[in-house]
Amino acid sequence: MVAYIVHVKISESAHERWYDWMIDKHMGDLLNTGCFEDARMYRDEANDGDGRRAYRFVYLAKSQDELQRYTHEFAPELKREHSELFAGEVEAWREILPLVHLES
Repeated sequence: MVAYIVHVKISESAHERWYDWMIDKHMGDLLNTGCFEDARMYRDEANDGDGRRAYRFVYLAKSQDELQRYTHEFAPELKREHSELFAGEVEAWREILPLVHLES
């Protein structure tokens, strides 16, 4: 299992439209690639600032191979769509964290 984490800061002026689009379309599109088992959206209020709201998205990939498949086959188009719709309104950066241990 690999956590693919996307940090996002969205301008207040585009927030409502972006938020609805993320919930209604983008997160589902990402899950529909078949590369991820789970998608979660977290509010990151501690990193709000400069007229932007912060969020973190955690997508759980089934494996490093599935994350690579997503990166090569699907990510370019999904990122392009996001960038076109919210150009100048959003900052995003990503990190990848392989699972080391799980207890439940």
